[in-house]
Amino acid sequence: MNDCIVLIGKKGLFDNAALAVQRRFAGTLTDVVFIDEGELCSGSGIKGYILASRYCPSLSGAFLKKFYKRYKIKEKKQQKFKRGKMPRVVPAGERCENVLYRFAPKAVVCFTSRALALTLSAAAATAYKGCVIAGALDFAPACGMSVKGADVYLAATEACAEKLARRGIERERIRVTGMPVSPSVGVREKALKQLGISGERPVALIAGGRYCSRRAMRAAQAFAAYADVLTPLLSGGERGAAQVEKRCPDVIVAAEESMDVLYAAADIAVIAPTAFIAAECAANDLPVVLLPPVNKAQKGVFKALKKIYPAAGSEAEAVKQAIDLLMDKAAQERCRAAARELLPADGEDRLAAALKEVLERYKDAEVFPAPAAEGEAPDSAAPSDGE
Repeated sequence: MNDCIVLIGKKGLFDNAALAVQRRFAGTLTDVVFIDEGELCSGSGIKGYILASRYCPSLSGAFLKKFYKRYKIKEKKQQKFKRGKMPRVVPAGERCENVLYRFAPKAVVCFTSRALALTLSAAAATAYKGCVIAGALDFAPACGMSVKGADVYLAATEACAEKLARRGIERERIRVTGMPVSPSVGVREKALKQLGISGERPVALIAGGRYCSRRAMRAAQAFAAYADVLTPLLSGGERGAAQVEKRCPDVIVAAEESMDVLYAAADIAVIAPTAFIAAECAANDLPVVLLPPVNKAQKGVFKALKKIYPAAGSEAEAVKQAIDLLMDKAAQERCRAAARELLPADGEDRLAAALKEVLERYKDAEVFPAPAAEGEAPDSAAPSDGE
């Protein structure tokens, strides 16, 4: 029977990390399963979680369980209708327990605070003896990712590792892996031809994400006014194509092309401060201009990256900074050098090596040990880091 690694995170946000792990273990005797966090939490106590996070942030993540009874955050009750009752809503904790029982994984990698809280709770309830890994793959890891109880903690940078250590995590449990991204394999000339870009003007990539954020659309409109000196290229999907092409014919909207093609074609990137897009730009040696953050997670990334990249306060300011950066070759090289110093270049290799180390330590461990017979001592726990 093959070993199994379960990855739990938000789809659309941690797809790159999941794909990197799946690539590294393809063709081996280890299966990799990626589970969307929403599949575990929908229809359960998620409303109470949101309210607790909004009005008392200290309750978010793994701290929610500690105050569960005190704040009376209950699961959704069944509603009665004339034709009978609705099906029973399965609580998030029970769903996570079912995941452990179904896959019996040697390791569970949690990419979010909520996933880590659910997994630790389910592991305690099921006597799970596999390895629980906190995957803090971000430039500013959330407090919930440093809760004690996980066996291994992954950190994207040395600064993140130091932050985890200051929060009380033993240094020997922390692995600095970088971000699991790799350089584009595209060729610039082929990428420009595929996108229909001609001429010698530099290409400014505005990263809009899978659903093309409104901020990216506004930035594309601002860059369209300077289409005589640069070529605006928006990665916007169908939504971006529908909204931007009508208003800004000078903007090239890449609705279907892969990001490898866009990175190969671009001379500079204008991005919202999100960890994986910033890491991909760093891996491709693209100088970056940061758009203003819109949520708490982006604020942490913005604070960490504004030390090495120009940070704009508005879309109009982003245009000015992008043009200045394109004209200053020395500033571009400083950005590239600082990004290379911040992130290890072999992120995928380091992440795979950390997981292989875990599998080696747990290869002979039973994730659900059989109950001890009467008069016998119970089975010992999983091996420690020192063994």
